[in-house]
Amino acid sequence: MAMAMAADAPRPRIMVLPFPAQGHILPLMELSHRLVDHGFEVDFVNTDFNHARILTALAAGGDTGAAVHAGIHLATFPDGMGPDGDRTDIVQLAQGLPAAMLGRLEELVRAQKTRWVVADVSMSWALDLAGTAGVRVALFSTFSAAIFVLRMRVPKMVEDGIIDESAVVKRNERIKLSPNTPAIDAADLHWVRFGNSNETRRFMINGIAKSNPTFALADTIVCNTFHAIESEALALPKAALAIGPLEAPTSNSASQLWPEDTACLAWLDAQAAGSVVYVAFGSFTVFDTARLQELADGLALTKRPFLWVVRPNFANGVDEGWLDQFRRRVGDKGLVVGWAPQQRVLSHPSVMNYHVITLVGEIPRKNSTTETTFMAFAAPKPHVLVLPFPAQGHVIPLMELSHRLVDYGFKIDFINTEFNHDRIFKSMQNKGAIPEGLNMLSIPDGMDPDDDHTDIGKMVGGLSAVMLSPLEEMIRSKKIKWVIADVSMSWVLELANTVGVRIALFSTYSASVFALRMKLPKLIEDGIIDESGNVKVHEMIQLTPPIDSTEIPWVSLGSTPERRIVNIQNVIRTNRLIALSEAIICNTFREVEHEALPILTNPLPVGPLVVPMPKPTGHFLSEDQTCLTWLDTQAPGSVIYVAFGSSTVFDAARFHELTNGLVLSGWLFIWVVRPNFTKEIDEDWFNQFKQIVNGKGLIVTWAPQQRVLSHPSVACFMTHCGWNSTMEAVLHGVPFLCCPYFADQFCNQSYVCNVWKTGLKLCSNEQGVVTREEIKEKVVQLLRDEDIKARAVMWKNMACASIREGGSSHANLLRLVNLLREG
Repeated sequence: MAMAMAADAPRPRIMVLPFPAQGHILPLMELSHRLVDHGFEVDFVNTDFNHARILTALAAGGDTGAAVHAGIHLATFPDGMGPDGDRTDIVQLAQGLPAAMLGRLEELVRAQKTRWVVADVSMSWALDLAGTAGVRVALFSTFSAAIFVLRMRVPKMVEDGIIDESAVVKRNERIKLSPNTPAIDAADLHWVRFGNSNETRRFMINGIAKSNPTFALADTIVCNTFHAIESEALALPKAALAIGPLEAPTSNSASQLWPEDTACLAWLDAQAAGSVVYVAFGSFTVFDTARLQELADGLALTKRPFLWVVRPNFANGVDEGWLDQFRRRVGDKGLVVGWAPQQRVLSHPSVMNYHVITLVGEIPRKNSTTETTFMAFAAPKPHVLVLPFPAQGHVIPLMELSHRLVDYGFKIDFINTEFNHDRIFKSMQNKGAIPEGLNMLSIPDGMDPDDDHTDIGKMVGGLSAVMLSPLEEMIRSKKIKWVIADVSMSWVLELANTVGVRIALFSTYSASVFALRMKLPKLIEDGIIDESGNVKVHEMIQLTPPIDSTEIPWVSLGSTPERRIVNIQNVIRTNRLIALSEAIICNTFREVEHEALPILTNPLPVGPLVVPMPKPTGHFLSEDQTCLTWLDTQAPGSVIYVAFGSSTVFDAARFHELTNGLVLSGWLFIWVVRPNFTKEIDEDWFNQFKQIVNGKGLIVTWAPQQRVLSHPSVACFMTHCGWNSTMEAVLHGVPFLCCPYFADQFCNQSYVCNVWKTGLKLCSNEQGVVTREEIKEKVVQLLRDEDIKARAVMWKNMACASIREGGSSHANLLRLVNLLREG
């Protein structure tokens, strides 16, 4: 919806200027795609020579330009060299660029009324445009933050006599940027090893000395790195923005100077998991005959499958005949290609951890190192066990968190009950979507095969007795140091004492309800409720948000007094253990629960949690993707989305009133009716209803909810107010129609209607039924209320900001990652 609104206004225009080399073009094109996704138009400037190479590479791959994003405009200028000039001679190329390009760039800036230029740090002469054309300039570092800082210190190294102006080492000493950054020998400095002559290195040193003072004109330094991996180095440059690792869309081939051989992916598909050595040395490395032959023989001697990138100018003195002979020698044990889709190769399951041979810190490009780090091909993965309560609304957010941890290099053992494990695998449409690093394991739940495994009250009492011992055995055998346990499984905190494992609790409900849980014994002591969950005093409980004592979660949870007694006694018993947890992870964000979060001990709000497609989210039912196609055919803001989660059950009266209310509203709707949503409706009647509303409404058994809520055709969300659904709707800026069923849902409704003011309550009659007239009236009222819609967008913006880099939830996720790495 945000993008649709942005389309009405002129898109801001940015010029992006890479140094004309492969390792510089690629990350800046990746950044350009991200900027276009955020509503910018980008003029991407290549030299005429490289522009022609890119188009040739596209054509060779069967693409005549479709890979170029609609918002990216490829501009080209001469590089100042003749047709026969050697463009691999970096010094000759760099010397002529300012004179050849600066005037033309200024003309383009003025013609397009460009306000910002993102320039490669190796093109920092573009900072002159800040004075001549009044444009603002951000510099982009194609190398690490540490190297950028070293660059700024080169003149001081010359002054101190460590190197001279030709980068000859005069005093070989260890250089440290700060007490906690790794040291580097002067002989290994970037500029000492760059070039094959003193003249080349002198040009480099003089260029640095000349351009470094101009960096003060840059508004910011954009770095293809991330805070967790270069925290010390990033603190040193002024106004550094770490936005990496940048990742190219799979269609982004408009930055490659050689055609990518995507056939290698099919070859990788045929190899065993973790079996292949990937060998690539970037776009500048040149091997002589001796080095090439030793590498070839070494790969053959490993007796492992390998994928080796040998670009056309990779080796001097080696003809194609030798390479063909080597290919025949290794047969199907190895594949040699001219250029590879590297990010897709690195993410392929057949490529083994540690078995990536690359020129680390390659000059002048750092992207290979960053990509490999991003794919977690670096160090032994810390191992974490994740334990959700066996209910849909608990499995989903912990699966979402697990995916985030895998992205940060963790190995996750995700424990379901055997019953739910089978349901999840049956519902998965793509079994191959489970990423490497996520292990789906199962333990019995102690119930008989014919028992009702959806009966939460019956399940609660027996889980600890049947699961604690297998969990302890698993933790000992795998030497697991950390467990993330659902707060509803907090009996697992006993393992902190028995096996010495460290435990973080995960709250599947709001911070406010967690705080209310901790106060439950005091509510009993004060006589507000008794130990059976019976309300003794009707009053408002003054938390944030205020809640009536009749709506306390443990009062409405459980169909009988016996079940409520079990639930409340379980809370009282496990509350005493919660002090053993190292942190309380919450699927919320600071801004939306700023009053409740400080009540908790060691809270880490990391939400709203989302899972990128096509990763599995732990659904028990298969998601009906066809509803998205139906939504595509509807007008923006025209559809009511109706879904009541995984546990709500309607009787016949409530079901009939809802069906009639949706029809009476006059709005299009998509309604999720899972198989056990109601037990009292005749199937023939329901099929007849579907025929009546055909075209006006769509009924599915389960939906890809986050994708539905983010769809521009959705106007509002009629919901049970489960916490996951609440956070998802907040994240996507969708107003609410609230119809809570039990547990924490009444508290969440209070947040929506009384605190955030982004929705309306559907009120029941004396029989506890929401009537068709009430539904129609509230739909009309909600969708006419522009203030509610505006507040929904406001909270959406806050939620999105919280999970972006630099946001409160993103910072807390990094704190969690660092905590879990402590072991």
